[in-house]
Amino acid sequence: MAKDFFEIIEQYDTLALFRHVFPDGDALGSQFGLKLWLEEAYPDKRIVALGDNENADSAFPISDTINDEALKNACAIILDTANVDRIDDQRYKLCDTVIKIDHHPVVESYGDLNLVEEQACSTCEVLTKLLMGVKDTCSKAAASYLYCGLLTDSQKFSIPSVSAQTMACAAWLSAQGVDISALNHQMFATDLKSFRFEAYLKNTCTIIDDQLIYKIIEQEEYERFGLSFVEAKDKVNAFAGISGIEVWALFTRNPNEEGHLYNGSLRSYRKTINDIANEYHGGGHKLASGVKKLTRLDIDELLSRLMKRIAE
Repeated sequence: MAKDFFEIIEQYDTLALFRHVFPDGDALGSQFGLKLWLEEAYPDKRIVALGDNENADSAFPISDTINDEALKNACAIILDTANVDRIDDQRYKLCDTVIKIDHHPVVESYGDLNLVEEQACSTCEVLTKLLMGVKDTCSKAAASYLYCGLLTDSQKFSIPSVSAQTMACAAWLSAQGVDISALNHQMFATDLKSFRFEAYLKNTCTIIDDQLIYKIIEQEEYERFGLSFVEAKDKVNAFAGISGIEVWALFTRNPNEEGHLYNGSLRSYRKTINDIANEYHGGGHKLASGVKKLTRLDIDELLSRLMKRIAE
């Protein structure tokens, strides 16, 4: 597969890197880490990272621009994105060839080449493994972006999908000069408004049978703390790490959807939940999934499904 990847990209003068909507550290880390690595390896090629800047983490660079005509002769590399509906910038369809690199359970094999490792804890792990096999070193900057994705998607190397391969990738990136302490602080430090919001979530959440924690958050609530929808919906792990809690969830009012609809983030200690998420316009990993376009009735039904899963 690695051989196929490099054989394809070497045919193109322009490589366009895409990510998923509402990008997280893994999407951005894999996109910009790969961009820097490709620029170092192929200085004569044009490498662009595409996506909406409004919803991106300020810890990463802003996206590039490119016209439609240039994309027609480009190779698209789509990172950390399980299905085509979630690709940020649908102009990938203009590209001559599409490569998918991902670690999510396969929903759509939409690439001409699909490099998917479901057992990996992050797309940055998949990429690092790929790049380690080609060159002994990479720049500190590229390694730092890749490490960010590895660190955030593994939740500081704490989830079940962390493996010996994960740690080997982390060690290799560290050897490139990554400042591990600084990146940990950068990716996980909480500002005061987030601290206050998370305290509010903990004080107003609902606990069912001492096994499931959830909170339904309205737009006026998160805006009262100065948070956007994108910032608020990512706070699900305010409920993580509580002994006895099997599943935790945060349902956030989405102001971009017509009607009174919510997006949800679901997390589980050990019970599989992505099959349930698939039935609610979502999906993801066995223990970490997302859902969207939910009514309050949908949320009630989903919570009931999750409680039944806990009891199994």
